[in-house]
Amino acid sequence: MKSILSDFSNFWSALEANQKVSFFMATVILIAGSVGISIWANRPEMRLLYGGLDEKGASSIVQHLEDASIPYEIRYGGSAVFVPQKEVYKARMDIAASGVSSNESVGFEIFDKNSFGASDFIQRTNFIRAIQGELSRTIAQLRNVQSARVMVVMPENRLLVSQRSADTTASVFVDVGGASLSQQVVQSIQALVANSVEGLMKSKVTVVDNNGKVLSSDEDENSMVAASSAILRYRQSVESYFSAKVESMLESALGVGNATVRVHAEIDSEESTKSEEVFNDESSALLSSVTKEQTSTSSNPTAGGPVGLPDAAAAALGGGTSEEDSRMRDQQYAVDRTVTSTSRAAGTIRSLTASVFVAPKTEIAAEGEPAQVVPRTAAEINQLRDIVAKALGIDLENPASGAVEVQEMPSMRESTTAFEVAAAESAGFDLTQLMQFGSEIIGSLFALLLSIIFLVMYRKTKDQPSPFDQMERIASSMQSGGRGGAEVTPDLLNQLISQSPDNTAASIKTWLQQKDES
Repeated sequence: MKSILSDFSNFWSALEANQKVSFFMATVILIAGSVGISIWANRPEMRLLYGGLDEKGASSIVQHLEDASIPYEIRYGGSAVFVPQKEVYKARMDIAASGVSSNESVGFEIFDKNSFGASDFIQRTNFIRAIQGELSRTIAQLRNVQSARVMVVMPENRLLVSQRSADTTASVFVDVGGASLSQQVVQSIQALVANSVEGLMKSKVTVVDNNGKVLSSDEDENSMVAASSAILRYRQSVESYFSAKVESMLESALGVGNATVRVHAEIDSEESTKSEEVFNDESSALLSSVTKEQTSTSSNPTAGGPVGLPDAAAAALGGGTSEEDSRMRDQQYAVDRTVTSTSRAAGTIRSLTASVFVAPKTEIAAEGEPAQVVPRTAAEINQLRDIVAKALGIDLENPASGAVEVQEMPSMRESTTAFEVAAAESAGFDLTQLMQFGSEIIGSLFALLLSIIFLVMYRKTKDQPSPFDQMERIASSMQSGGRGGAEVTPDLLNQLISQSPDNTAASIKTWLQQKDES
C-alpha cells in the first residue's frame, strides 16, 4: 500500500500544472459518468399505465398513485401516465377496484349508486349520460382514435307518436391527432351509435374530427346518392376480390411479384321485374260440359171444322197433334297458359375485363454468367389468357361476357426487393424496442468512451518527460563524467527552470544532497 502511495506521490509531483488539471478533470468525469450510468441503469423501466387522458381523469389517477406511494411520470402534455413496469397491472387493478375513472365520461356505473326518490327526468338524464359514456369509451378503442365524445339528443316521450317534436339525433366528436379515419371506419361509428340508441337512424349520426372536418355524409339511406355510393363500394369490392384471386394464382406459378392483375367489372345498378304470359292455342283442356234436353207438344184442328171451337172439342171432332224435341250442350275449355315473373336485383355482374402484366422468364445460366431473360412465346401468352379467363368465368368466344388482355412487361421487382424489404422492416419496427435496446447498451458504450479518453490522456502524460526525470538523467550524467547522459548546458537549465521552477529546484537540491553523501 505504501509503495502504491509513494508511486502515486512521485507520479503526481512529476506532473505539470496543466497535466494535473487534465488528470483531475478526467477522473471527475469518469467518476460522475460511472455514477450517472449506474443510477440511470438501475432506475425502473417505465411503462404506459393510461393514455389519452383528460385533465380530470389524469388528476384522479395521479392522486391514487400518490396515495399508494407508486412512482409515476407524466408525459405527452399530461395526457399519459407512466409507472414502473412491475407496477403496471397491479396499479390498473387497484384503480379499477377503487372506482377511479380514467376518463371524464360516465357509463352505466352511474346506476350503481342508490337513486331512490329520483324523478323520471333525472333517471332519463342519467340513462342518456350512461349511453353517451359507454359509446365514447367504445369509440376511443378504435385505431387512430385518441379520444371521443358522444352527444345524443332524444325527443321527449309523448303519448302520441305524431306529437313528437323531432327525431333522435347524435353527434360524435373524435380526436384523431394527426391521423385520419377511412370512410369505412366512419360508417362503422355511425352504425355503432345508431344500433345503440333506440329510434336512431344511421343517417342521423354526425361524425366530426378535431380538425373541424365533417367525416360523415348527411345522405339518406334510401336516397339515390346513398344507393350510388353503395353500388360503387360493391363494385370496388368485386374488382378487388377478382384481382386478388387471379394475381395470387399467377404468383403461385410465376413467382411473387411477377404478375400484376387489374379487373374491371360492369355492374348492373338497376332493379327490374319482368312478367310474361304465354297462351298455347294447340293445347286445351275440358273444364265443364252441360247438356239440356227439351220436348214440346202442339195440336192442329181438322179442315172444315166449326170455327171457334176449343182445341179439345176440335180434336174430339177429328183434329191432329204434333210433338217437338230440342237438345242444347254447354262446354267450357281451358287454354294452356304460362305465366313467368322474373325479378333482378341491383348488383348483377354484366361482364368482367381483366388486364394482366407478367414479367419475362428468367433462365438460370451457367456458373459465373448472369441470368438470361427470355420473352414468352405467343402460345404461352395465350395459355395464360385462357387460365385467367377460366378463373374469372369469361367466355372468350362471347365478347359480351368480357375480355382478357395479357401483356409481358419488364419486371422491376428485382431492383426494388431490398428497398421494399427494408421499408417493410422499418414499418414494422417498434420505436419502443429501439429505445429499450439503446438503454441497455448506451451505458456501456459511454463508460468505454470515458475509459478510452482517460487512457489517451494518461499516455500523453507519460510520454512527456518531466523536469524531475531530466534532472535525474543530468545528475546521473554528471556523476558518471558525462557518459551516456545528456549534456548539461546553461540553456537546458534555463529551459527546465522556466517550465517547472519548483520541480527543478527540488531536483537540484536532491542532486546536491546525493553528491555530498557520496
